[in-house]
Amino acid sequence: MNNQPLPKPSQTPKNDDENNSGAVLTPSPSALRDTSKPSDANKPADNTKPSGATKPADNTKPSGATKPADSKQGVVFDGAVAKSRIPLAQKSEGDLAPNNDVTLPPTSLSALSSMSSNTIPDDGSQKSGEGLSVKSSSNIEMPERTILGRPIPQEIRGEELPRGIGSNIPSPKIIQEKSSPMPQMSKDSSSDIQSAKPKYAKENKSILKFLPFIVGGIILVAVVGFIYSKISSGKSTSLPKPDATTDNIDTTNVTPGDTNKRTEVPAQLTELTYWGLWEPDEVVEGIISDFETSHPGTKINYVKQFHKDYRERLQTALDTDEGPDIFRFHASWTPMLKSMLAPIPTSVISSKEFKDNYYPIVTDQLVVGGQYVGVPLMYDGLALFYNEDILNSANETPPSTWAELRLLATKLTVKSANGIERAGLAIGNTKNVDHFSDILAVLMLQNGASFSDPNSQETKDALVFYTNFVLKDGVWNDKLPSSTVAFARGDVAMMFAPSWRAHEIAAQNPNLKFKTMTLPQLSDERITWGSYWAEGVSASSNNKELAAKFLGFISSDENLMKLFSKASEVRSFGEIYPKASMAEKLVDNEIISSYLDDAVYAQDWYLNSFTHDNGINDQMIKYYEDGINAILEGEKVDDVLLTIEEGTKQVLKQYGISTK
Repeated sequence: MNNQPLPKPSQTPKNDDENNSGAVLTPSPSALRDTSKPSDANKPADNTKPSGATKPADNTKPSGATKPADSKQGVVFDGAVAKSRIPLAQKSEGDLAPNNDVTLPPTSLSALSSMSSNTIPDDGSQKSGEGLSVKSSSNIEMPERTILGRPIPQEIRGEELPRGIGSNIPSPKIIQEKSSPMPQMSKDSSSDIQSAKPKYAKENKSILKFLPFIVGGIILVAVVGFIYSKISSGKSTSLPKPDATTDNIDTTNVTPGDTNKRTEVPAQLTELTYWGLWEPDEVVEGIISDFETSHPGTKINYVKQFHKDYRERLQTALDTDEGPDIFRFHASWTPMLKSMLAPIPTSVISSKEFKDNYYPIVTDQLVVGGQYVGVPLMYDGLALFYNEDILNSANETPPSTWAELRLLATKLTVKSANGIERAGLAIGNTKNVDHFSDILAVLMLQNGASFSDPNSQETKDALVFYTNFVLKDGVWNDKLPSSTVAFARGDVAMMFAPSWRAHEIAAQNPNLKFKTMTLPQLSDERITWGSYWAEGVSASSNNKELAAKFLGFISSDENLMKLFSKASEVRSFGEIYPKASMAEKLVDNEIISSYLDDAVYAQDWYLNSFTHDNGINDQMIKYYEDGINAILEGEKVDDVLLTIEEGTKQVLKQYGISTK
């Protein structure tokens, strides 16, 4: 946003970090395979299982083998000729002796799982490299036919025995698919027989053995394609369309017979981006998770932002429609962001709820066109910090008026030839008073000054009163550390600060005893100062209604207490509740109670320190900073007021704020 030329700031903008002189100036940060056993019904019968026999797998049953009939007769086919055979039930125990070395190759689709191994077992003689040999015409071994892995005697098959060969020769241990033909003997039967070798069964090289690899490859390609489509789908990711019979029901975890534990699967995932500023992830992640659970299909991405240049980065992102759906902003930024803030629907939080529950300052700052545009999750202001030991040693109590404060500050100041050894109150200049603009704003408000028309006696009196703590009373000077550091060290008895400074003080000096007091007053009309942050919804968000529902959810009393509790785990206490209706829950806290007492009377203007906005607050603060420094250097107050007046008009005009 281009700033219009401003009247003569006599000094360059103040650097927040240089002003700190070692103080920390930003607030402390305010997670199916079925393993059951096979059914006995599928287990092969084992009634005749010999000792040491290997049980054949169900899926390796030879193709064409049929279950023996119960009748006492049977036939076996030798080619096209049927031969009589003796049923297994009538065979002798010797005939049923198992052949442990016989393994039949799979020949059916049910045996695909065993096709990864195609090794054909040999007997011991082949392993030694010996083939079939016949020492004489009476010792020829020949392959034989088998059934169910057992040899069938040639007599039973009804075959004619070769001449010169006995029928009692044992069969060689050779695996075959079909009967090997008898070797043809020449006249020299001895030499022919010597050279004759049986034909072995060939390996069954079926293409089906590659089927698992083909199916696996297809599945892999499908998975890769599905993942790619998920990645490229952007923020709104469509899930696979449910089958017509499932009706958007997820049955992943449903056990058989339990149909009541089904959960609905959202048809679309909606993502919301939430820019936070002070709170770390662990403080808000639990509440975000609860909202996601209660709103299936919703995902909230919380991103904690850095405070420097935050307002400019936020506004740039919102201008280009690339900003977050939900974001934190300072209440005083409302004029700068009003066109980018969506109204909070009355169905989420009604105007009556805002007025009945929140502090009045919320209605003063967060309403645009009669509609609320922000929901505070916290409140803060200004209070007087005092060192208990110093006041007790002086037998003094905290002051309630500015007159009492001025007298007490003078009494508690300790000076020497070298200057101030211990200051009474951090006030009167801009260099090392961390929150000088807030203090001056309180004085102006209580004195009846107009911020939009500052060239007045009321403003002049406020400036003179403020600077006299240095020029006349001498209770503070620019040789001391920044006010927060000086208070933590015990170098100053009192200072003004928001509640979050208590975390820094406790971290720097855990043994320091200090408390807070409500702001001193100039008259019976009580006026205090409020400075707080709120959450807003982007007007350009595609999910404004859902984002507003989240703000209604996180701002409930229950969740505000959860936020406070979680924040108290990472620092001394959480953020002050923004609702007057919840004040009683924190009244026992000796630091927070003063802010709660003042909150009902709080007012605000564009002089909030440490918003780091490089906008309306920092620009207005710069004019008053230059004015105070000019007065301390001896310039006339009336001349200073002219410069402040001109600067105020230009800044307000720049942000479209009426001067009336």
